[in-house]
Amino acid sequence: MPAVVDRPRKDRRGARVVVRCHQQVLLMADSDPGLPGSGWWVTPGGGIDAGEASRTAAARELFEETGFLVAEGRLQGPAGRRIVTHGYSDRILVQEEDFWLLDVEEPFTALLNQGMVLQDGEKMSKSKGNVLEFASELREHGADALRVTLAF
Repeated sequence: MPAVVDRPRKDRRGARVVVRCHQQVLLMADSDPGLPGSGWWVTPGGGIDAGEASRTAAARELFEETGFLVAEGRLQGPAGRRIVTHGYSDRILVQEEDFWLLDVEEPFTALLNQGMVLQDGEKMSKSKGNVLEFASELREHGADALRVTLAF
């Protein structure tokens, strides 16, 4: 029998976006890096930062995970809520999630943006504190500079 490992528990609020296009829903592959070969499908989304509104977080997470920039007002809902427990190899995450709806006309059959972004050989992650903050980059450089950066 495998040894029982004590894993820290983190409770947080989260926001997810159900992106719909012509009877299709956008799903992303996810996994637990500590369990090679693991995998499942999820809607884009993640944790809500301190002081951030759920709808704001949903739009931010959609952009961070897919590169799709959407005005918060286009998100409908919340359409649903749940409390989910994720048992990862290194932690337990209990997340109270809001689900927002977004209907789009352009199919996403060729969305190929999954993978890790590395900085100085390390995975970029909010928990590591080595990510760029979208709002400050937008204020400092402007929307056009951000769009050009995303295009390449």
